[in-house]
Amino acid sequence: MVLTERIHGLPQFVILDPSTHATAEATFDEVAYTAAPSVNEEFDTPTFRYSYQSFLHPPSVYDLDLQSLKSTLLKRNEVLGGWDPSATRWRV
Repeated sequence: MVLTERIHGLPQFVILDPSTHATAEATFDEVAYTAAPSVNEEFDTPTFRYSYQSFLHPPSVYDLDLQSLKSTLLKRNEVLGGWDPSATRWRV
């Protein structure tokens, strides 16, 4: 189960295992961003799809593996002008 909440105004995803009541949080590397659940049509799946956007990254769609908490980029909107995501230097 994935819960959405806000901490210090920023959206967070909290993963809850209903059988053990253990929780884990998905973390994001930037200090200012927006993230929201995306279309998750499958009920019983090991991944959670969400959208993410920040000042340094254009609107993107990711799948979050609920076991490892690793995100996989599925789609990113193109930015005109030669934007290079590896050249961003303002990270926490």
